[in-house]
Amino acid sequence: MVAFTLFSDCLRPCAMRFLNATRCTSKVRCASLQIRAAATAIGSNGTRNSGRRWGAAKQRKPVQLAAQPASHQTESKKSHSSSKSEVLRKGKLSTPSQAPRPNCLDAAAEAIGGIAKVVIKSGKARLFRDGNPMVYPGAIDRVVGRPPPAPGASVLLQAGNGETFAWGIFNPDSLFRVRVLQSVADAERFPEQALNVPRLLEARIRAAGALRKSIGLPSDHTTVYRLINSEGDRLSGLAVDVLGDTLVVASSSLFIEMNKHLVVRLLSEVTGLADVVWRPHSVNLGLEGWRKPSADGTADAAEDTAASESRAQQLLEGNSESEGVTPGKTDPVEGNSESEAVTPGKPDSVEGSSESEAVTPGIPDSVAESVEMLENGMRLLASPYGQKTGFYVDQRDSRQLIRQLAAGRTVLDLCTYTGGFAISAALGGAKSVVGVDTSKPALDLARRNAELNGVEDRCIFLNEDIMQVMKDQFAKGLRFDIVILDPPKLAPTRNSLTAATRRYRSLNSMAVRLVSPEGGLLMTCSCSAAMTQSNTFIPTTMEQQQQQGAHSPCCETPQLH
Repeated sequence: MVAFTLFSDCLRPCAMRFLNATRCTSKVRCASLQIRAAATAIGSNGTRNSGRRWGAAKQRKPVQLAAQPASHQTESKKSHSSSKSEVLRKGKLSTPSQAPRPNCLDAAAEAIGGIAKVVIKSGKARLFRDGNPMVYPGAIDRVVGRPPPAPGASVLLQAGNGETFAWGIFNPDSLFRVRVLQSVADAERFPEQALNVPRLLEARIRAAGALRKSIGLPSDHTTVYRLINSEGDRLSGLAVDVLGDTLVVASSSLFIEMNKHLVVRLLSEVTGLADVVWRPHSVNLGLEGWRKPSADGTADAAEDTAASESRAQQLLEGNSESEGVTPGKTDPVEGNSESEAVTPGKPDSVEGSSESEAVTPGIPDSVAESVEMLENGMRLLASPYGQKTGFYVDQRDSRQLIRQLAAGRTVLDLCTYTGGFAISAALGGAKSVVGVDTSKPALDLARRNAELNGVEDRCIFLNEDIMQVMKDQFAKGLRFDIVILDPPKLAPTRNSLTAATRRYRSLNSMAVRLVSPEGGLLMTCSCSAAMTQSNTFIPTTMEQQQQQGAHSPCCETPQLH
């Protein structure tokens, strides 16, 4: 039996390098003492000069005493000359550094009348020069500007010496105090984007579309893919999936919400698609100070947050109703409790700024409850109002891998959702496929997907709890050549990491027992960033596999969206 582990995250955070700059204080202190001693020697004329600054003292010529012998005078001159040279050398090292020269971002700020500056703590600026897109409150020394910058305002990022090295969007209510948008180097290449959010959004959305086209997306056989991958496309807080003829936008940052209509227009221009479903991530946006609009015009995210916490707790406790996902009703764990279809209207001015508008949730007539799309030639139906963006586009390569491995094998697909893995296995020639999920609407789509691809005779879908199914199959002595375990997010935050680890351990312990001992394969997945970023997932799964005597090479699924 061989088990291989795949994990994927739609929104991958950039790697952070933490630098520990140290300084030898004893050397600094020693140099200071040498300078003082030299200054005193220069001024030694019988009067006290230790209180004067050495820089002034070195300009003064020493007084020669008439009673001194010629040889002593010569030695004194040599000593004076040597001491003076040493002082000059030390003085050169001690000269205060000049203020940094203004760069293109400073000039852009001056051209618009000046903007606030966020000064980074000493030693921290390197993190953000190297590409970290998020500035946390602990990295900020001070904010310079009166009045203070408002949420969503553009600010300059400066090092402790006053050098401007980037600009970004400020939000005093967010854990991500500044989302870095552009470095000085990038602003020099693209000066029209400097401190201009609309121009920058336009350039990067178009660049994302061009990149997908360069790798063949969309194509005649694939019309579902990720168009914008948040920080991966330098658009923090914005993820966009293309589901056939429909765009699904997942927004999780305040400045994206403030520029919503501009984003929608640009997306439609780049893709040529008119149907756009806007999915604000209410929990994350609530932490940024954004509140969802309600029927009476007020805004409150508390209800969504409570629902999210309740849903996460059910998942961690292994509730039999917690494994499924209902298309047409967003999974609260992801925080996408409201969806909105947006019809691109009058274009916003690219030079202008977009203002925040209230979102009126609702399912429009223009976008159907399910849309059809192609993935590597496989016909699929998905709900743009389902979990996350309605379909797990990040698992495309994993589904193709299962299709290549499935010929002549029996397959168990746990948490099948709308049947992506199950149908891929059937199309790959699997003898039989069993898909399990607790969501009846999701399984309805899975059965329709099997019919679309002509494999309904080899696919069985069970509307049951996956843990109970695994126990029943094991008790009956049934084993499968391929077992796929792809549960929902069990660790939505680091606070739930301990409970999630226990849940992943129990699921994998049971799943590996159902793998055939003769060449069987287990594919286990996690979409919990807290698990993968903490390096917890792979050790947890390997531990359970090794306890059952499985050989456990681990690999990471490639991510090309």
